[in-house]
Amino acid sequence: MNTLKKWFSPSFEYLKVLLKWIVIAAVVGTIGGVIGSLFHICIDIATEHRTENWWIILFLPAGGLAITFMYQLFKKSGQISTNRVIKSVQDDENVPFIMVPLIFISTCITHLLGGSAGREGAAIQLGGSLGYN
Repeated sequence: MNTLKKWFSPSFEYLKVLLKWIVIAAVVGTIGGVIGSLFHICIDIATEHRTENWWIILFLPAGGLAITFMYQLFKKSGQISTNRVIKSVQDDENVPFIMVPLIFISTCITHLLGGSAGREGAAIQLGGSLGYN
């Protein structure tokens, strides 16, 4: 009986660790999925609003200034870009949580006012910041 207990004991420890990481992955995936869906919906609404109101493009310079101001406020957090997320994986650097609202808001403003911005890089930054934190 002791032999069986010794043999199965490490297996139960591995199973507990596996279950812990499955729960963590499910929570992070759910939060990331919800925020990613909200991001997609907001971008679609902003794009639809811009196409229905052509004159809104006139506010693009003001939007650019607002985005620049937001980034300057949080410059102390270091580089806030996709490269930061990639570097965090390679060098085990932190990714500031402030990236989530900054990227979300600035990308929505850009799409609303007719600026040229992709969605994929912003999604990587959102997911990387959420996953890290």
